[in-house]
Amino acid sequence: MSPEGLHVNFTGEEASSEARVLKPAPNGWYHCTVFEIEEKEAGDEAKNPGAPYWAVTLQCIQEGDHYKRRFWDNVMLFNGALYSLAQLMKALGYDIKQEDFEVPDIEEVIGKEVLISVARVRDKYNEKKMGDGEAIFKNEVKGYKAVDDATLSAIGKTGKTSLLP
Repeated sequence: MSPEGLHVNFTGEEASSEARVLKPAPNGWYHCTVFEIEEKEAGDEAKNPGAPYWAVTLQCIQEGDHYKRRFWDNVMLFNGALYSLAQLMKALGYDIKQEDFEVPDIEEVIGKEVLISVARVRDKYNEKKMGDGEAIFKNEVKGYKAVDDATLSAIGKTGKTSLLP
């Protein structure tokens, strides 16, 4: 169906919609669910062309300013780059062995809860792309931890805490 001749009826709320600028969340730990995973391969220009990885979308489920906010991470699935996979699997309760670990099906991981460490970092790619010299920031997932009551209590609604022993 072509948009030509298509008519719509905006509600007052829809008509008042304005673009939002989503600022990066502050550094901290966030209680999330694994919302979506897409299996991908690194492109031809990547350091490891053709290497498999998961493009993971995580959604914050803790009450507060960042409820339902999404974070993204790439979890590498090839030897020599399995650090994030090891953290994620341990956080989700999988038994990690040094050899012959069978990566679970995506469907097994979707919907599971995890704590993620998020950092606010410079977005060098978009800074270069914009070229105006202005600092641009983004969030990066820096680690995964299992959900437990003590940690949830420590992070509260702000996400800010030290999880050092």
